[in-house]
Amino acid sequence: MRTLSLDLAAQRFLFTGEHPRHSLAYFMGDRTAGLWAAGGSECLALWIEEHPGTRPWAWWELKSPRCQSSDLPARVGVGYGDWFFRKTSAPRRRVGGIGTPVYEVLNYFPAFRRGVPDRWVDRCDVELYNGCARDIHGNVIMPGVFKDGAFLGLAPSETDPPMYESEAAYLRRHGLLMPGEEQQITDVDFEPVSYDEIYVPFGERDDDIADDSVGRMEHV
Repeated sequence: MRTLSLDLAAQRFLFTGEHPRHSLAYFMGDRTAGLWAAGGSECLALWIEEHPGTRPWAWWELKSPRCQSSDLPARVGVGYGDWFFRKTSAPRRRVGGIGTPVYEVLNYFPAFRRGVPDRWVDRCDVELYNGCARDIHGNVIMPGVFKDGAFLGLAPSETDPPMYESEAAYLRRHGLLMPGEEQQITDVDFEPVSYDEIYVPFGERDDDIADDSVGRMEHV
């Protein structure tokens, strides 16, 4: 049996970004890069073997292509320092659907999970910033501050949700598929995916595939 470079908690962290609550400090900041340097290569190799066409959480955080100013709307990113672009992954290409990431219309930094915006305008935002939100007594909240139709953000549509290129398509576009990896991927893996397949439930899927991968590493 081969001795692995990282313990199971560190492996799981690199796969999913999750950590034991009592050890939050251990996994913060530059320690992520240190863990990747210590065992990222073997974790990545196992991940690709089990889940070709995708990458683990730490790869997206540390090794994915970096965001460029051209990846963001013109009004976003003005005045951002080099640190932002060094720390932020290049987003996946959006290919359709209705819904607005908050950073496009409100004062939020862009942030991405696996290349997809991690926060979206919701119904409450639309009502508030269009001057339509009311309190529990039926009174308009902040009357006169916001005007109906002035806010351009839209909540994601249930019938036409925001759609993005798949991880496999992102990797192929950037020339990052490993030798022989594409032959293990089906045409379905290159089809666009809904934002909620990535952003909302994907953490649960991460748990499943991380458990599978960690189990494999325990028995290597």
